[in-house]
Order: sequence, then C-alpha cells, then structure tokens
Amino acid sequence: MNVASSPFQFTTDTATLCVFDTEALKYRLDDEPDWWSIEEDELGELNQGNVALFNLFTFL
Repeated sequence: MNVASSPFQFTTDTATLCVFDTEALKYRLDDEPDWWSIEEDELGELNQGNVALFNLFTFL
C-alpha cells in the first residue's frame, strides 16, 4: 500500500478534480478531452468505478 507521507498542494483552473485508473481509461486516450462532461459517459465510468469526480469550490 502506497501512503502519502505529507499533504500536497495543486492548482487548477477547472471546477472539478478527476481521479482515475489509467489502465481502466486507456481506451479513452484518443477520446475528446472533455468526455467526462457528457453525462452518460461520466455516469458510466463512475458506475464502473473507473473514475471519481470531485467538485471544487472556492470559499472566500
């Protein structure tokens, strides 16, 4: 088991963080870069456990 030993930071200009299994989504390599914004595609991958999508919010 690989466990992160310390927290990390990242920066993004999108409102969603996508965590995925590269092997499970290998067939999407030549797909549209925003395939996950198509509801049927997103739900299919979520239901198969290939991807987790986290909406990000900014609190001021």
